[in-house]
Amino acid sequence: MSGARLVKGALAGCIATGPMTVAMLLMHRFLPGEQQYALPPMLITRRLTGGKGPFARLGTHEHKGLTFLTHFGFGTAFGAAYALVPRGGPLPAPLRGILFALCIWTGSYLGWIPAANILPPATRHPAGRNVLMIAAHIVWGALLGILLERLDPDDAPRQEPDFVTPQEGRHYAAARPTTEPAEAARAAIGPVATGSPATATAPAAEPPAGDRVGDDAPPGGGGQDLSGEQQAQG
Repeated sequence: MSGARLVKGALAGCIATGPMTVAMLLMHRFLPGEQQYALPPMLITRRLTGGKGPFARLGTHEHKGLTFLTHFGFGTAFGAAYALVPRGGPLPAPLRGILFALCIWTGSYLGWIPAANILPPATRHPAGRNVLMIAAHIVWGALLGILLERLDPDDAPRQEPDFVTPQEGRHYAAARPTTEPAEAARAAIGPVATGSPATATAPAAEPPAGDRVGDDAPPGGGGQDLSGEQQAQG
């Protein structure tokens, strides 16, 4: 695990906390009147500070600023924690982020927060407020997964090669065109004689022995004997 990936996860978590906060504030307006009291981040900050020490003199606006600071701090820290989750697998990045965010909600509002006596468990909260917080975590988780996938392309799920049966492999091989048609054609035809048929010359036929004259005629050949006629004329 590289430090660069942790930084990318922290950055993605911090950025995703912004839309999550906007979604929380918008949904808070649609809650019934008796449920529109302070949201859990504000309540958690108040219980953690406790009005003691340097936080004793903080006013309302200062507490709101501190709430946003701790809220984005949690989002940044859990974004870095998400970067530690093993990568790969068939699930898309947004769904993996949502599952991670739901685990955080479960572990927080049913785990360490009531265990630390900060807030009652989620089972004692109104259903509408639980739905609000779950929906806000879904927004955060989906954006976290998308952002980290953009910042770190290695976070994208790996595509496994499709399995090809032997029958399909033979079918694909038969349907695939030959990459060297000229060589295949020459292999099918066989060796071809070099030279153009139009310019190739056949060897000259040797005349029959009886047509030879002079010194070329072989002894006793079929040439015409003119010695007797020449003697008669003489």
